[in-house]
Amino acid sequence: MVSKKAYTEIPRFPAEPDRCRLGFSAAVLSSFHFMISDFGFAITQEEPTLVRFESERVVVNVFYGRSSYELGVEFGLRPKKDNKEFRYSLRSVIALLDTANASGYRDLQTSSAEQLLAFVARLADWTQKFASDILRGDSRAFESLRYNGWLEGRKNTDSSNASTLRKRAKKAWNEGNYEQVVEAYIGVKALETAGDLTAEEVERLCHARWKVDDARTKEKEN
Repeated sequence: MVSKKAYTEIPRFPAEPDRCRLGFSAAVLSSFHFMISDFGFAITQEEPTLVRFESERVVVNVFYGRSSYELGVEFGLRPKKDNKEFRYSLRSVIALLDTANASGYRDLQTSSAEQLLAFVARLADWTQKFASDILRGDSRAFESLRYNGWLEGRKNTDSSNASTLRKRAKKAWNEGNYEQVVEAYIGVKALETAGDLTAEEVERLCHARWKVDDARTKEKEN
């Protein structure tokens, strides 16, 4: 159990007046009480839009978006002094078990007090079912979260780069610039997570290579 003085201070902002009457924090304290009784967490911050729990190793933020009215849970290891705190979403935690679809997870958003109670209870249920290793501070589970986060970022970057290269290849193909066609499609193939070239792209690459080789052969002959 940690003391209330041990947690990292988070900037506080005035909450909208109606948030207090919606009863978010009370709902969290009720539905997430298992984190205190079963996992040794302490409540280190309680606001109308945020309740923060901390154990010796783990921090958990249950939040209620100030402008989006979206509800969610974030998990992280307690940062060392002056280090940045990295947090992972409940969706990411569920994905570790490859059960995101089976769990029925979806984004939860509401401004209704009655629906808010049901949504907080649902978040608590998902947390209890799928985040037990994370709540215990299991190093392998957090390492998997870090890797999945890196991989997702890599996929997004590769997807963006592949889109740019494919547009460049198409433009070069229409202009008859076969060297650029070859260069662009080879660039796509070099991206580890971008996927394979389509059948049409493979055909264009082969044709462009033939055109480039043919042009170089003619240059040598001349």
